[in-house]
This record gives sequence, structure tokens and C-alpha cells, in this order.
Amino acid sequence: GVAVTAGADTNLGTLTIASGFTISGTVTISGDTTGIQFYGGDPTQPIGLWINAWSNSTFTSNGINVNIPRGVDQSVTYTIGGLDPGVYQVNTWLDQYEQSPFNLSADVSSANATGVNITMAGYTGVISGTVSGYSDSSKVVVTAQMSGWGDWNTPSKTTIDSNGNWTLTGIGTGYYM
Repeated sequence: GVAVTAGADTNLGTLTIASGFTISGTVTISGDTTGIQFYGGDPTQPIGLWINAWSNSTFTSNGINVNIPRGVDQSVTYTIGGLDPGVYQVNTWLDQYEQSPFNLSADVSSANATGVNITMAGYTGVISGTVSGYSDSSKVVVTAQMSGWGDWNTPSKTTIDSNGNWTLTGIGTGYYM
């Protein structure tokens, strides 16, 4: 240990900071981002997006927050540093958007990984069906939420028509309940 006295300089000796390997690329949000709203945040500010790299082999991770400007098809570059040698899964999350490619990996076993590009695109899936056995269609609401995401994924809701038909649009890839 090192004894530190208030008001006095303390020599900590020689510190070595290992920079490790890096993963870099571009993250793009496809479409118009001007309407994206975060939990009561200011929709005129850039979108803060956390990009994470996780290695199952070394059980290490690191990440970086990037700010993406508002507008149509906005992109920024990123670099995640300080990584131990290994293979990393690279991912990010943005409500109502999907990462492509979904299973993105980068190998930094012997060199930095470049060109690890991510595209986030709005959900485009559709779920539809028919409800039967109701007496008042105005009181029926169909709700679907992606399982496994808890509060992170906003439920999709719709009403039924007079024949009991319903359609949910803007659905992401996954399992729903």
C-alpha cells in the first residue's frame, strides 16, 4: 500500500497503462432520427448510443458512448480500446431499432479490428391475428412485448376492428408474449 497524507504530494512509483487492442468502425442509424425520444430527454440533442464489446472467452468487456447527430441516415465512427486479446461480440441498443448484423464479432487475438460497422434500422416486422369471443370490440386491446427485454422494450398495442382483426406494425425480430 501507499500512505497518503492530506496536503502533501505522494509518489506512487511507476504506473504502466496497457492500451490493449481496439475495435473500430462506423455506426449508422438508418432513417430519420429527429423524432427519437429518450425517457423525457431533449429530442434536439444528439442521440447518445453505448457500443459494447464483450468476450465470452476472456470474460472481459469495454465500450464507448458515441453521440449521433439528429437527421436522416446519420453516422459516426467509434473506437473501443483497452481490449485483451480475444474474440468480442459487438452490440448496441436503441429502442424500436435493430442492429445489423445482429451477431457482430471482432477478432483482436493478434491485431486491432477495423471496419466493424453497425447499422441500426427501425423495426419493420408485422404480427397480425383475429380475436373471437368478445362482445364489445371497443374494449379489446392487443398488446405484444418482446420477451426477455423487460422494461427496455416498449410494448406494442393496437385495437381490433369490428371483425376482430388486428395488426401490429413496427415489430422487431424476437419472441413476443
